Amino acid sequence: MLDKYILEYITDSILPFNHVESDAFKSFVENLIGSSSKQVRIKGRTTYTNRMKELFQSQKKSLIDSMEKADYVCLTADHWSARGRGFLGITAHWLSKEQDSSPTRENACIALRRITGRCTYDVLGKEIESVMAEYGLQSKVSHCVTDSGSNFVKAFKVFAHQEASGPSQDQGDIQSADEEQPLVAEPVNELLTEGPEEGTEMYDLPPHFRCAAHRLNLIATGPAATEALGNPRCKTVYRSLMAKLSHMWNKQSRSTVVADKIRDQLGRLLITPNATRWNSTYDALSRVHIIFKEKKADFQSLLTSESLRPITENEERFLGEFLRVFRPLALALDILQGNTEAGYLLPTLQVVKEEWMEVGQHDLEYCTGLLGALQADLNRRFEDEFESEFFQIAAAVHPVFKLSWVSDDEKKTKIRQAVKAVFPDHEGDEQEHNVSEAPTTSNQSFFQRLKDKNKKKNNFDLWAGWADSEDEKVPPFLQNVFIQYNTTMPSSAAVERMFSLAGRVLSPTRALLSDANFEMCVFLGGNRNRKDE
Repeated sequence: MLDKYILEYITDSILPFNHVESDAFKSFVENLIGSSSKQVRIKGRTTYTNRMKELFQSQKKSLIDSMEKADYVCLTADHWSARGRGFLGITAHWLSKEQDSSPTRENACIALRRITGRCTYDVLGKEIESVMAEYGLQSKVSHCVTDSGSNFVKAFKVFAHQEASGPSQDQGDIQSADEEQPLVAEPVNELLTEGPEEGTEMYDLPPHFRCAAHRLNLIATGPAATEALGNPRCKTVYRSLMAKLSHMWNKQSRSTVVADKIRDQLGRLLITPNATRWNSTYDALSRVHIIFKEKKADFQSLLTSESLRPITENEERFLGEFLRVFRPLALALDILQGNTEAGYLLPTLQVVKEEWMEVGQHDLEYCTGLLGALQADLNRRFEDEFESEFFQIAAAVHPVFKLSWVSDDEKKTKIRQAVKAVFPDHEGDEQEHNVSEAPTTSNQSFFQRLKDKNKKKNNFDLWAGWADSEDEKVPPFLQNVFIQYNTTMPSSAAVERMFSLAGRVLSPTRALLSDANFEMCVFLGGNRNRKDE
């Protein structure tokens, strides 16, 4: 039993296995259980490495058994590199039926496979199909969610089968996807190729969905927003403001003296933007805006001490407008990057559009063009989703939204018809009434059949009543439809979180960890909350 606890401690804490051979750890265990080393023998790292392999196989089998019970499974996938090695990460997500409550979301890290050489579309197709077969998911995957990297886009364009109930994806040309995500270097002629190259083996991939969070990030940083910020009206004030703030962010990161000065004068440090996550830029500017309101004189003094000009009234006004325009987008990113269902997508985008309309009703001195560019880019990038029956139904059967996000009566009627089409024609189980079998001559009993017939409701009628109610649970008659349309997640952020864990495992002191042991460590660490299932 002691070995079991030690193994769990090592894998859950992301510690190297040579930790068990340190004198400090041995002394800790001996003091904890009150025994001397003669009575308790702590085994070496080789033993625990072998037992990790046994634990990995056991938990993997348990995970396969859990997913076997699921009707649908959603995958998220992405490519990641560290220490000179490339990996394909895949996570799985499904909804489990509950007897007296709404279905619950379950998540698992299922693969982190080494990719040698170029990460091309056919390599991705082969690995994704292999992982699906390994876990018995070939017929269960509702969608695989990835970013808009050109290699992923082409892999699913060539190898994926599209379900009639799913959203239409990858209909645009692959070159545009490459423009959005230029990190994967592939020859242009390969990106322009519609089908598989001659001699390419064919694979069977599930329907594809491009990560909504990634597309929102592209709206904030893409050509439309960049061009709008470069117009003569706001170009000068925007560049002047960002130059001052970038100087302070860089100084804080590189100089402990400046960092101490900022902390002493402002009471807190500035948030430093992360180049790969636009949200961090919004958060950094929000922090500046708050500090400037609370301690304007101190902030201006700090700029002067760094040989920078104070922030002008025009720059302050521009910063306020900039944050008002981008706030809905930043909040939408935070929501969609969470553990949410497909039903969140359209209501979230609808709120963004409505809040932007409200912002546009106020006089904007600098950001009118920026607001218009963002609105047009949102409509362009999510044009298919706004008209997708899949996402409309997903929101309509979601207890958080139902039809509250739809204001247009014609569109609401269209969605009702789409929902009606997914329900079986039979009557709802909850509304069955038993007619008395005892013979009677009573007139009231004779006509009871007509009353019973009118009381019975089909599942669509039950949904319509539920949609108009305040019930925030998924009722039993709706669970199958809810799971069918809401297993898919709108974002691939889950696999990014797995990469954060992987980065902790593959630390500089563990750079020589083998590919197989690395995957097992990430699997056990990422699924540590599932060990008791």
